[in-house]
Amino acid sequence: CMRDNAPASVDVDYTAITDDYRFHMAVKTASPISFGIELVGQTGGAAKFSAGAGGVAAAGFEPNITPNFVSDGNTWNVLDIPVSDLRAYGFMNRGTFRGNFFNIISPDQGTGWTIGIDAVFFYNPEPAGIVNPDADTKLKVLVTNQIVEVLNATAPIEVYNIAGVKVKVSEKPVFGVDELNKGAYILKSGKAVTKVIIK
Repeated sequence: CMRDNAPASVDVDYTAITDDYRFHMAVKTASPISFGIELVGQTGGAAKFSAGAGGVAAAGFEPNITPNFVSDGNTWNVLDIPVSDLRAYGFMNRGTFRGNFFNIISPDQGTGWTIGIDAVFFYNPEPAGIVNPDADTKLKVLVTNQIVEVLNATAPIEVYNIAGVKVKVSEKPVFGVDELNKGAYILKSGKAVTKVIIK
């Protein structure tokens, strides 16, 4: 659901989700089979596609958008899709909406695989032509209770404790908070750095 109290008597207006926006989510699983994702829009206007290892999850869930998906059960993968691509998969967002906005279709209920998801949202990147003077020196980091994600990483992520000791290097821009002890850390990617606190 897009909000805690949905469905409720007041619809949520989604007209701001234009082609400039992107759909984002972090996901991990040990399933060797892909799973289906359905982003609900207008009646008959849902985007359906597959993610995960393997081919498409089921008929109607084409294409698989994650050919390099790591399905070891520990590695977080990021799906970051332009809304313009979602429209090519069938998405048409309605003006107002209440209730479930997206569904994940299990690959095979008999195998017992689990799918972990976090950081699911639509966002609008900085408009073209606007220069952020801190872009080269400041990392944009999303920390949830499950993941640490560096949204503007340009190189591997180096993690240092407050004593200056390198404690982790991640080739991917996302990793689990369970890979670090609680405390303060400095994250570095290329020339950009920032401080994060793991609670």
